[in-house]
Amino acid sequence: MTRQIDELPGFLKGWLSAHPRISEVAAKTASSGRVHLSVYRTTHGKPLGVEYDKDTLQNLWLRAGDAPSHIPSGVKTTHKAWTGHEWASPDGKGANSNLRGYADFRGYDLIRLGVKTQADAEEILTHLLK
Repeated sequence: MTRQIDELPGFLKGWLSAHPRISEVAAKTASSGRVHLSVYRTTHGKPLGVEYDKDTLQNLWLRAGDAPSHIPSGVKTTHKAWTGHEWASPDGKGANSNLRGYADFRGYDLIRLGVKTQADAEEILTHLLK
């Protein structure tokens, strides 16, 4: 039996690559290979970082100001404040360091949304397109 989380990376990749109002942003360096982070941008200029390599959830990174006001209850939410040179949260942990390579994220407070289901991911992505 396939777990929902096992199908989520493929769903996200398909949804994001097929949507006409979302484009993938080139990685900062050719050697990064987008192993730990893929970045997209909506036609309205809203960035989205996706970590596809997690086992129990998929992390979606948004600027805090772009986050939906209603976040589904099954989504793990972590706020990351910009400190002037990096991001930090109350637990002392930072953000994915690859985010610093994208001007769309640098200087902004972020929110990391740990998504486990396609329905929750689609709700967040649909909000991002508004």
